[in-house]
Amino acid sequence: MKNTTIPSVTVRNLVLKTGDPKICVSISDRNQEEILDSARELVKRGADLAEWRADCFKGFINELLIEDTLSELREVLKDTPLIFTVRTLDEGGRADIKLFDYIKIYRAAARTDLVDIFDIEYKIMYQLPEEVINDIKKHGKIIVSKHDFNSTPEYDDLVDELIRLQVIGGDIAKLAVMPSDEEDVKRLIDASKEIMLHHNKIPIITISMGQLGNESRLKCTETGSCLTFASIGKPSAPGQLPIEEVKQAFNKNKLV
Repeated sequence: MKNTTIPSVTVRNLVLKTGDPKICVSISDRNQEEILDSARELVKRGADLAEWRADCFKGFINELLIEDTLSELREVLKDTPLIFTVRTLDEGGRADIKLFDYIKIYRAAARTDLVDIFDIEYKIMYQLPEEVINDIKKHGKIIVSKHDFNSTPEYDDLVDELIRLQVIGGDIAKLAVMPSDEEDVKRLIDASKEIMLHHNKIPIITISMGQLGNESRLKCTETGSCLTFASIGKPSAPGQLPIEEVKQAFNKNKLV
C-alpha cells in the first residue's frame, strides 16, 4: 500500500521533508578558530544546515569547551540549524569513548539549547536509558544513524534496516553504506524508494558513500532523502561533493 503522508521535521525556520532535500555541510576542524571559520564559510555559501562533528575537535571530551564552542558557533550560524555529532570509531569517527562519557557530552550540548538536531548512532540508542533520550528530546530532534563502511547489504536487508531505524525513537533515520560497484548504488536507491513509497514513518537520509555513490547524494528527490551532505573544502566523509555541485543538481531536478 502506497504511503500518502509526507513525514517532516521542522527546526528553526527549516522544514526537513521526505523528497524535498536540503544541503548540510559538516564542520570537522580540530580547533575552535578553524571551526568558526568553516561556519562562516558555509553560511556564506548558502548551506541549509551545519553539522558539527565534535569528535574531530581536540577538546570534545571537555564539557566546558563543548558549551563554549557551541555558543560561538551559534553566534556565527544565526538561524542556520545545527546538527551535533560525536561519531565513534566503529562508525567511521574519531571518538574512542565509553557510554558514560558519550552521555555526558550529549547532555552538556543539550543543556545549551543551541543545538537543533542530535545525531545518535543506532547501536548507542539501544544502550541509552529512556530518561537520557527524553532529556535530549526536550532540547532538540534526534537523527538515528547507522554506517556500514565495508559493504552494501542485500535489498531486503536494506529495507528492513531502514524500517528498524525509523521505529527506535528518533525523528529522522539515516543509513550510509559503502558500494563496491554500480549495482550496490542502484540497490540502495531502489530500497530508499521502497521506503518512501510504502514504509515512510519519519524523514530519512540514505547515502551510498565514496565516489561510486555520488548519484545517491544528488537524487534525493527520487530516494526521499530529506537532506544530503556536501563539502566546502575537505570532505568529512568519503564521496562528499562540493556544495556548488550539489546545489546545481538540486536546481536542475526542480526544473525537470
